[in-house]
This record gives sequence, C-alpha cells and structure tokens, in this order.
Amino acid sequence: QENFSKQLDALKANGYNTVTMEQVYQHWTNKAPLPEKPIVLSFDDGYQSWYDFVWKELTSRGMTGTFYMISGIINEKADQLKNIYKEGIEIGSHTVWHVDARNTDNERLFNEYKQSKEQLENIIGAEVSHFCYPYGGVSNHAKQALKDLGYKTSVRTTYGKASKGQGLYDLKRVRVDYTDSI
Repeated sequence: QENFSKQLDALKANGYNTVTMEQVYQHWTNKAPLPEKPIVLSFDDGYQSWYDFVWKELTSRGMTGTFYMISGIINEKADQLKNIYKEGIEIGSHTVWHVDARNTDNERLFNEYKQSKEQLENIIGAEVSHFCYPYGGVSNHAKQALKDLGYKTSVRTTYGKASKGQGLYDLKRVRVDYTDSI
C-alpha cells in the first residue's frame, strides 16, 4: 500500500493526469480533448484491496482508474462496486469467470463477454464499454464478439504504450507492480 501511494504521488508530481478508457476512446474517435500527459491506470480482476484501499487512494488525489471486473466473483461486493463507480472509477469487463480466449470455444466466449457486460451494467446502472482479456489471450473471434456486443476497446497484457494504430480491440499496456521503483 505504501509503495502504491508513492507511485500515485510520483505520477501527480510529474504532471500526469489520469483519464478513463472512455475518455481515450472519445479522443481517438471524436477528437475530444485530453489533459496534458494523460494516463489510464487500469486494474484487473476485482480484488478486495480495490474496495478497501485503491479507489480511496485514487479519488483522494482527484485521480481515476479503470477497474476490469470478473463479474462472477462480485456477489456481496455489488454495493461496493456501485459506490466506487459513483465516486468516478470506470468499470470494465474481464469476463464472468476469467476465461482465456485462446482456449475457449466461440459460443462460450461470446456468452462470457455478453453476460459479464450485462451483469456489470445491472450493478452500476450504466453502460460497460471497455474490456480486458484475461491472461492477455485474444483471438479474431474474441475481437469480433466484443465489437458485436458494443464494447469500444479492449486491452491486453502485451507490454507497451497503447495507440489507436494497434486497433481498438488489441491495445497494449505497461504493467506496474508493487516492486517497481518510483
């Protein structure tokens, strides 16, 4: 927790401004303005520490993030999820049961993406438009399923800075973990 707080403070001190995937999407597709030095802070899965610590650290600094949720594990956390969404945290899908697109049949994959989106939307009362591939696993069918279901973007675990040129359903990310120095 201490290192995470220091990482957030370092981003802020160096002029970075957190934005959501929706803001990035709107910038890329509609030329909506972004602040100087925009950065998306994304978090996968839906660990309890997000509810207990992460969103509070973000919002206390005027920051936001995109939380990619495994909808099948939310259960009693639904009210917490709704609250963090109301506090300005973007909610994205990470499937119902964390399935890998590379070894899941197409019908099940489509249903995972659809059900997760619907479940999350029912909880937060808003559209869920952004997705994160579990294990970074992607396939052509997965990309098409996301597009057909109305998702606007999807991210992987492939290292690098995201750019529109990668395609909206195959975006890279830079992994930062608690052992990384400031």
